[in-house]
Amino acid sequence: GNNDFLINQFMKIIYSIELSPYSYSKGACQYPNKSSKELPKEWTEYWYKCLADSGIKNLQPIKTGSFFVDLDTIDDEELAIIVKKEIEKISEDLSEEELSNLEESVHCIEGGIVIIDENNVIIEPRCCTDLGDLSGWEDIFSKEENNWEQLWIGHPWIYYKKTTEFIEFSAYTELNLSDFYDIKAVNRFPTQWLRNEIDKAKISRGRLEKRVLEILLEMNINNPINIAKILTGDRGNYGN
Repeated sequence: GNNDFLINQFMKIIYSIELSPYSYSKGACQYPNKSSKELPKEWTEYWYKCLADSGIKNLQPIKTGSFFVDLDTIDDEELAIIVKKEIEKISEDLSEEELSNLEESVHCIEGGIVIIDENNVIIEPRCCTDLGDLSGWEDIFSKEENNWEQLWIGHPWIYYKKTTEFIEFSAYTELNLSDFYDIKAVNRFPTQWLRNEIDKAKISRGRLEKRVLEILLEMNINNPINIAKILTGDRGNYGN
């Protein structure tokens, strides 16, 4: 019945960024020999060690075994380390000329929207997703009712359908819409609740962009405004 879907006080959206341990390790950490599903605690310990290698010591993953962090919990010092890593990732292979046109090469920071109920993650970003995918969540509210639409959260992805009061979500899938005979809703949330939470995420993204810009200015990076927009997924505003 409807009561299954009542939003409790612990249900919330976290706008998260993904910090891959491999990007932060200085090479001395031994990674666990099974998947994070099989050894979540060991992977979390490994992740902490790798991040500490680069000077990040205070961040918590959204759940044991995850590499996602609530971006609102990242302080300025840690954010500076993260931004420098993002620039380093690409700048190692770039010529002087390309370095002066960094915005041609820079990518959005990986991450996305997490829906979590206490410690139970209901929807999280999958492989190959970034902060800019917030725009797909924003689009939900302008779609017509009762049509299933793809929501890109990486792959596997999910589908959603708007009804009068709820947004329904499918399970993760790699099927295209045309290959589906019968999509089943496995989660649904009140539209107004979801809209409010996505609005909060948009504010978080805007704050992040300002903070990233400050860091890029300190680093004397060319075109810092555009690069801050690209890194934080400010889609549709490049070049403005």
